[in-house]
Amino acid sequence: MCDEDGNLAAEFLCQDGLVYEPISKQCGLPFKIDCIGTGRTKIQEPQPQGNCQRLNGKWSVPDTCDQYIDCTSGVERLVTCQNHLVFDDKTGDCEHPDAANRPGCTAEELYGFTCPNSIGQARYAADSDCRAFFT
Repeated sequence: MCDEDGNLAAEFLCQDGLVYEPISKQCGLPFKIDCIGTGRTKIQEPQPQGNCQRLNGKWSVPDTCDQYIDCTSGVERLVTCQNHLVFDDKTGDCEHPDAANRPGCTAEELYGFTCPNSIGQARYAADSDCRAFFT
């Protein structure tokens, strides 16, 4: 905050795990805010609590593809991605297995599916899951 003379009067920090987004002028999760690219590399020291690595954030659950821990102000919540999606550590969202590109969580690894050599618009059944198909 600046005073009427243009001098810095107060500095505020986003809560642990959040970063400041200058366009919206709000604190948010760092997945879609490019602090490194804009040269803003300092972040707070982590304040872990329970399964939360920071007070705010999202982290994949070990040995699963479709679950993550969502922490808000240190309160954790277990979330399961729906519709055969997997948690993407880079975007913080549930994504198609091949878009997430997580080791052990691709469509090939999860469902034993490999794209055929032919090109075109088609649908293919998953060998191990009667609900799933691939395009």
